[in-house]
Amino acid sequence: MPGPSGSPRSRRPASLPSGLPWPLALPLTAVTTSQAETQAVGEALAGLLRPGDVVALSGPLGAGKTCFARGLVRGLGAREPVGSPTFTLVREYQGRVPIRHIDLYRLEPDDLPDLGWRDLLYGNAVSVIEWADKAAGTLPDARYEVEIHPDADCVSNRRLITVSPPRDVDAAPTPGQDGQARPSAAHEGEPKTRAHEPPPSPRTRVLRPEGATGYPSRVVGIDTSARTRSIGLLSEGEIRELLWGPGDGELLAEDLASSLRGLFDEAGVTVRDLELVTVALGPGSFTGVKVGLAAAKALSWALGLPLKGAGTLDVLAAGALAARGRGCRYGVMVLTDARRGEVFGAAYLGSPRPLPLQGGNGAYIHGPPPSVVAVLADALAEAFACAVADEEAPPPGLRRPAGTAQARGPEIVLAGDSAEQSAGDVREALARHGLELHRADGQADWDGRDALECVYPRAGDLIMLGRARFLNERGDDPFSLLPTYLKEPDISLPTGGNRTPSRGSGNRTGSRGGERR
Repeated sequence: MPGPSGSPRSRRPASLPSGLPWPLALPLTAVTTSQAETQAVGEALAGLLRPGDVVALSGPLGAGKTCFARGLVRGLGAREPVGSPTFTLVREYQGRVPIRHIDLYRLEPDDLPDLGWRDLLYGNAVSVIEWADKAAGTLPDARYEVEIHPDADCVSNRRLITVSPPRDVDAAPTPGQDGQARPSAAHEGEPKTRAHEPPPSPRTRVLRPEGATGYPSRVVGIDTSARTRSIGLLSEGEIRELLWGPGDGELLAEDLASSLRGLFDEAGVTVRDLELVTVALGPGSFTGVKVGLAAAKALSWALGLPLKGAGTLDVLAAGALAARGRGCRYGVMVLTDARRGEVFGAAYLGSPRPLPLQGGNGAYIHGPPPSVVAVLADALAEAFACAVADEEAPPPGLRRPAGTAQARGPEIVLAGDSAEQSAGDVREALARHGLELHRADGQADWDGRDALECVYPRAGDLIMLGRARFLNERGDDPFSLLPTYLKEPDISLPTGGNRTPSRGSGNRTGSRGGERR
């Protein structure tokens, strides 16, 4: 019969090595001499786990991580065969709680941000991660650490296993009346869906942009597409922004919802007062774009509000042009990180409408910085030449006076988190067309850089851009609005069952659901 907590009655695994305390007291050091004993230690640890717990397994190849995980999964009540998820990344089992068995062996640390794999760690499932040391910087602090080391001769079956409890769990859990180990009273009944991590702290900013009055006068903006995250609210001609920097930790869906509520409360506005929802569509973080778009669609659909999406590169350009001016004398080159030594790019002249590009996906392009910069410089030079020709064309029947001075080139600035590193390539590419890169005298960002107009996209610029486009174009269909993915991630999570994730070249464009970045 189940114990008082609803979990199966605790029992000592038959193969548990002699001398180990029962119920287990942590931290624990055990020596096992067979696969059965290694599995039994995993089964015994299962008796301490609660929904939302994370178990991080580390050790060399062949140490016995999968064997330990097999015991843990069975100790949680799952009866399916438990194998290694090396080639499927994730296997899921159903016991007394859902179980996710994750193997990061085939991944490199740089692959993990594209996957959004950390979302797997939240909810009511127990997550068991092999090769967890590859994700040491992104795992929650509140986790069980299991290290498995074979004998130095690698011949015998002896294994040294150490198990450390999460930082917020007492070292020696108290057994209940049925012998089941219990968490300390301080955590009894407390859901552990976020592993007790504090939410990141945002910075705040208040803007009073021109042209922010009139319908729609209450607009929310959600941008979770970049290394930064930003949400904003336009009300009474004033925009309140919350901004999370690149080092402020992840902003997951539950943090986003609570932050939006706080933003509405501060402005004295309810969701029923909103008139428009705007959202950044990418390109950018695979998971971040999806989180922001899902939140925006939910608000739009639930409240019957119009929805307007805008590309993340367009948002950056809108911010840069708002700081300088419009017209063909002002140009922006936007470059953002696409990972693996590549950048996303777009070019703008006088408005946040991207210029058409040769070799790009319509108005956007991705690839190595020098090749992307060359394409953007060509587009800016061609667009400026056409604009000047139209602007300075003499009236019909008249000729331009001889010796008329050639028009001065546009003031071109950089925007985006990869622009600074590419400034040298940009100057060379523009010089080939007789154009110059101008330094920005405007806003410095969090790290004090003043060579760029906008390093990161901001919700205030998104709100003004989305609002203007809504007035000119009407809203978007929330059912058909999709993220802007320009490239495939190097590896993707399986979309169903235990399928092997695909590994792409990263050079193809288009869209095929959520597999592209």
